[in-house]
Amino acid sequence: MNPQRISPLDAAPVSRTTYAEASAQQGIGGMTTGVPEINNLDDSGLFSKPYANAQPELHQNMRGQDIRANTTTARSQGAVSAMRMQEKMNTEASDAQAQAQYDLNRKLASIMDANEMGASMLRLNNRLQENPDAFYRNIETGSMMSNQMTNS
Repeated sequence: MNPQRISPLDAAPVSRTTYAEASAQQGIGGMTTGVPEINNLDDSGLFSKPYANAQPELHQNMRGQDIRANTTTARSQGAVSAMRMQEKMNTEASDAQAQAQYDLNRKLASIMDANEMGASMLRLNNRLQENPDAFYRNIETGSMMSNQMTNS
């Protein structure tokens, strides 16, 4: 084994050669690339430099992750919010229609009561429910009689 000098500024040449030799001995020599390693000073990050404070870079990376995560969740929350708003608008429109129909029904009921038509309508409905065939025959007979009177 070759002795190796430990130095933060060196790219460890002994490790490079011994790793390739060990890989070849195990039959996986093709796994090592022919690309030479670079010195720690030549890479772009602060994490590989023992004398540098890597905290600002770490915080910048975390801020980027935070922005990406918040953007992802905000997108789905916006879609859900829009769907809920549409449902609310549909419900409000349906409530308004129901209220209008209720008001119309109350007006009709008031008019019928004022003209004393409620009892007559109830009797008419009861006759229809008891014997629908006779009810419709009576309507047809009345219609035919009315037509004969207007034609003569």
